[in-house]
Amino acid sequence: MKVLPTRYQSDRADSGLFWEDFAVGWVQTFGSCEISREDIVGFARRYDPQPFHIDEQAARLTMLEGLAASGWHICTILMGMLDEGLLSRCRFARLCAIDEIKWRIPVRPGDRLGCRITCLGTHPHCGRPGLGICAFHCEAINSSGRTVMSWWVQLQLARRTGFIDSGATIESERRRSTVVRVPGDHAVKFFEDVCLGSEITLGSYAFSAKRVVAFNKQYGSQPIHPDAVPDRLRASGWQVTAVWMRLLVNYYMREARKLRAVSRRVPQLGPSPGVKHLHWHRPVYGDDILTFSCWAERKVEVTSKPGWGLLVAGIDVRNQFNQSVVSFYAQLFLERRTKA
Repeated sequence: MKVLPTRYQSDRADSGLFWEDFAVGWVQTFGSCEISREDIVGFARRYDPQPFHIDEQAARLTMLEGLAASGWHICTILMGMLDEGLLSRCRFARLCAIDEIKWRIPVRPGDRLGCRITCLGTHPHCGRPGLGICAFHCEAINSSGRTVMSWWVQLQLARRTGFIDSGATIESERRRSTVVRVPGDHAVKFFEDVCLGSEITLGSYAFSAKRVVAFNKQYGSQPIHPDAVPDRLRASGWQVTAVWMRLLVNYYMREARKLRAVSRRVPQLGPSPGVKHLHWHRPVYGDDILTFSCWAERKVEVTSKPGWGLLVAGIDVRNQFNQSVVSFYAQLFLERRTKA
């Protein structure tokens, strides 16, 4: 897989694209990246070691019916193409949040992906007159022309007149939980047995210079946070979400072993169809220690997939100062106790 380099925006106030250069209906297509089996399995072994991402034979028996790339892997690829094709050409472009991610169809070995971005709307920034907001629909397109993944994003851009980079933090709006969160005993339950609000701690992860450099070198571009400290080694926002996925799978595997030890059935964890309200609240640096918590926010009946339910899980990631750095809502297919 070709890794797209990260480009940095010019410091010149008269360079690049500004908010005024975009209008509803603006469309551009760019990028090309072929995904190999080695790419799929390599990422999955590090961050998402579920059967449908690492084992062809086991994958054929799952909902995906064959080996497929992790959705978080495809996010890093689309981010690289988006940075190379658009963000590097914009003045003061800031991507701090994604309203929704949809993983529509599996990405298979040999697929070649490109990027298509469409402007859905623009409006001035309500808090900073020198900035504007552009709403974009970003799509990862395979060689057959099918959309494999979609993003709905709000991109902050400098306006051509009146822009002053004050360096102030631009806070992204957090989606508030609608349930009362209480400590849970364990999370590996059948869909019917999950109690809303039940919360667990998946574990902690110590970032290091070695880990951050390795991820950035292999997977390239990252969401740009306006409050980042210059000259400090900064972790990719996608590395944080990938680490969450790894900790979730590790937790599931530990709890599954406990259930098997007492001869109890282990509910299957299926693939995720998407994520909503993904916000990078603060930058993560190479010496941070993050703690990941997860709770059951909502349960959705799925009539089209007998034997499965859709669990909406709230995710909160905090640093060593108890500051929230990332939050989102993940959708996970979870096996039902009964097929009816």
